[in-house]
Amino acid sequence: MTDLANLAPARDQALEIRRLYETLEQRFNGKTWSLHELMLGFSNDVGYIGRLLLANDGTWAIDGDSEAELKHKLAESLWWVFVLAERLEIDIDQAFADTMATIRTGLNDTIARTEPMTAAPHLHAPDDPELVRVPAMTYASIAGSGSPGTDEFYRKMALIGDIARQVTRESSPVIEIQYWYPEGSTPVEIADFYSVNPVPSLLYRIMAAVPDATTTEDLAAARARAESEADRRDDVIELHSTPEQDVVQIMHHGPFAEEFPTLERLGALAQQRGTHRSGPHHEIHLDGFTRETPQDTLRTILRDPVS
Repeated sequence: MTDLANLAPARDQALEIRRLYETLEQRFNGKTWSLHELMLGFSNDVGYIGRLLLANDGTWAIDGDSEAELKHKLAESLWWVFVLAERLEIDIDQAFADTMATIRTGLNDTIARTEPMTAAPHLHAPDDPELVRVPAMTYASIAGSGSPGTDEFYRKMALIGDIARQVTRESSPVIEIQYWYPEGSTPVEIADFYSVNPVPSLLYRIMAAVPDATTTEDLAAARARAESEADRRDDVIELHSTPEQDVVQIMHHGPFAEEFPTLERLGALAQQRGTHRSGPHHEIHLDGFTRETPQDTLRTILRDPVS
């Protein structure tokens, strides 16, 4: 229970005035006002405040001082609240305190959830989960399906790396991968992304960032120059873009098989902030790796777009 609001002095004055009104009502009408009549009186005074506000703004003419009338009617409306609360046997002190506490909690939660997003560099994430805004990106990419770690998965990863090196002239392009499930799969959030649907049913897109001005022709020329041993004639290499967007993200350290607790922490933040996953799960591999690479020191940004 919330601490009581200190409304007692005002309430006592209001009820004292009400007793005087009741004396006159009994004298002239033979009875005091019913709850319905009290409500009509309250509604009338509250409605008149609307006109007084117009008068205060100079858009509605009234006789007298609009500011003085506003003070009177606002105070009288407060008086009505005390009178109605007493008739309804409501502890208005406690009701006011409880209501303000509930509203305060809700507003604080909303303020926290809607805090303006901090802009984050694309290749940065802290060890603790955060909600940030990341920039739009352009990629060379290839799509695939099935479990990560298959021969086909590593072949496509090598191919995208070879092509990106030709476009960017970087010796070690950062490999990024988007994962999602086929339409009709059981919906998943962040924490349970890998634990609900069969992992072999995954769809994925292996990507490496390229300049935004890169064209399809540039990509085809880079593919030809790369002469990658991982290339296959039927491979479809595409430009792919992601928009500037809000994401939750965290840095995972170590083996990919140990991502589950890290994803649970990331999902907990999303839930706390009132957001849900709104696109493919995104993993950014800051350290190059092959099937034989020890994974104990690998750094992987786990990122999920949210709304």
